[in-house]
Amino acid sequence: MKEFNWSQKARSYDCIFCIWGLGYLKRADYMVMLAGIKRALKPNGFIIFFESILRYDETESRLHDTIEQQNVVRSRDYYLELFQQAGLRVSKKTYYDAWTDGENLSEEYA
Repeated sequence: MKEFNWSQKARSYDCIFCIWGLGYLKRADYMVMLAGIKRALKPNGFIIFFESILRYDETESRLHDTIEQQNVVRSRDYYLELFQQAGLRVSKKTYYDAWTDGENLSEEYA
């Protein structure tokens, strides 16, 4: 995501779907990526983000560190603030509860 050349894709996409990518980026990288995505969308285009987020009872971001992956889990408000700063409008929010596969407890997802 950091290295994708969004400027060559101006007004090219009706929809961009980002799944579990934001937890790997720093704030400055988010802003560059979100600005690029915004430019790459056609008029009336939209973005779908599917991310691990903190549970309501958690207030501080935390590192999710397993053998398979390492990413930072942040709050809903953190992401909503990023989207607002990037000039994006949130039209719908949907949250899914955590689940377990018998070995691993997931985060919540939004």
